[in-house]
Amino acid sequence: MQEESISPYAVAVDELRLLLVEDAEEDAELVVLTLESAGIQVEYHRVETEAELREALGPQADWDAVLIDYNLPGFSGLRALEVLRPWRETFPLILVSGAIGEEQAVEAMRAGAGDFVMKEHLDRLPLVVRREVREARERARREEAERALRSMEEKLQGVLEYSSALIYAADREGRYILASRSFAEHHGVGRDEVIGKTAYDLVPPDVADQLVARRRHVLQTGDVVTVDTRVPRDDGERCYLTTLFPLRESGGDIAAVGGIAVETTERMELERRLAGRQAQLQAVFDSIPDTVFFKDTDGVYTHANAAMEDFFGKPLGEIIGKNDEELFRAEEAREIREIDRHVLQGMPDRGEFVRYVNGTKRVVDTIKVPVRDEEGTIMGLCGSSRDVSEQVRSREELRNALDERDVLLKELYHRTKNNMQVIASMISMRRGRTENSEMSSVLHELEGKIYSMALVHQKLYQSGNLSRLDLKGYTEELARLVLGSFDERLGRTLLHFDCEHLEVTIDTAIPYGLVINELLSNALEHAFPDGRRGDISIALRKDGPGTIELTLADDGVGMPEGWRSGKGKTLGLETVTGVVEQQMEGSLGCTCPDEGGTIWTVRFSDSLYKERV
Repeated sequence: MQEESISPYAVAVDELRLLLVEDAEEDAELVVLTLESAGIQVEYHRVETEAELREALGPQADWDAVLIDYNLPGFSGLRALEVLRPWRETFPLILVSGAIGEEQAVEAMRAGAGDFVMKEHLDRLPLVVRREVREARERARREEAERALRSMEEKLQGVLEYSSALIYAADREGRYILASRSFAEHHGVGRDEVIGKTAYDLVPPDVADQLVARRRHVLQTGDVVTVDTRVPRDDGERCYLTTLFPLRESGGDIAAVGGIAVETTERMELERRLAGRQAQLQAVFDSIPDTVFFKDTDGVYTHANAAMEDFFGKPLGEIIGKNDEELFRAEEAREIREIDRHVLQGMPDRGEFVRYVNGTKRVVDTIKVPVRDEEGTIMGLCGSSRDVSEQVRSREELRNALDERDVLLKELYHRTKNNMQVIASMISMRRGRTENSEMSSVLHELEGKIYSMALVHQKLYQSGNLSRLDLKGYTEELARLVLGSFDERLGRTLLHFDCEHLEVTIDTAIPYGLVINELLSNALEHAFPDGRRGDISIALRKDGPGTIELTLADDGVGMPEGWRSGKGKTLGLETVTGVVEQQMEGSLGCTCPDEGGTIWTVRFSDSLYKERV
């Protein structure tokens, strides 16, 4: 074989993994020694049978070269070449023999041997091995590059075939040299028909002028540029965003211009609608009478509505981009910054604050909430302030008026209570001078009714709420007052209470007091004859929505015979029935258990009239 000179730029071959098909160990060692003497580090494996050779060609066969002895006992070099045929493109096969004829050498070369070296000329072996390994590696690199290129071309063809983007390339003269299927279909032609055409063949002249101008700019500068184009079509105007970029040769010169166009018709329409919607929202935003504003995490105003101009007395241009230190007094700005700090930590805030703007004191009701991005991170805050200066002044005036009203009502209740007590005292004095027992009873009953009404005014006068009365305290105090008016029952009758705290208006409390007074007086007067002892229980509870139940029970002698038919009814009981049914919109019931005693049950509405203003 003709020896080749080695380029100084060739790939170095200094470390090799060799497979030696050799039956003589000493010959194998001689081959290895020859290569190492030439500066080649060798790692080798020796085989001498076909079975061993096949085993060495398993999945881990990463040999740099195979050196084959031509003459082997029971296994020839030609047979070895036949076994190695599938790997001839993977690593070089080199014959190393002591004696081989020209015909045998030609046959071996046809069988796949890259070269052969006579054992008496082993000094050639390093050169041959280096050359064969180098060529094999370069061949492998070329094949890898070709595979990569084919893969890239296949991917490019896939992109050109299936991409929805309009992809193309044009040479320096503007002629199309490449086009995607979508580009061709978009213009109503086949891909092959696009090649050789120019923009003027596919789009209106004004659009083509625009594209050509931008293409020339890319050719001159190498810049990547984008261009928005609008192309009229039969089905309406279409919008495109086209990116133009240089395509360079290996030397760096620009040979063509590539383009990727994406239809943006829908996006442009959405942007148009969005702009219209934003204008509507801004109009609504500006129509809000309260000031509405946004701040970033640094406390800088980023957006606000028109009401902010009225509040500060300056245009929005002098508000946006500023912070509170530039708009408020120092102490107010510090207070605002402290509130904002808590809001930016995720805690909403609301309160009334005094602010001085352009020397004018204003009271504002301000709400602030954190504003978060899509990931939940706080990116600022939104606030709304309402000028409530007039409301605060009106509130103060109303509070003063209510205070005056309360004073007048308390005075009225106090005087009414005193007048009723005077009247009751006068009746008591008259009762003490009369000898007519029937008249004395009537006066006593009248005195009790007056005291029950006077007690209502006293309770209202003493309470903090001049409109509503707690029935529990009123019931217990009135019952003790009635019991105290019956001297003969003191120490002989015990009162028991089981009352809930229930509030009613004066319109309910007065008839309620008359009922308590009448039922309790009746029990004290008739239930315990001949000075006998007894117990009276009074219970008061809520009996469903809007209804109160009063129970008054004694363990006395019970009601007389025939009282239900009217024969035993007194004027007092008839009065109670009228008050309960007509004034209290309720019902009155009476039960006389077999074991004795009487149980009165009164159910009435808890909201007969509206509260006093």
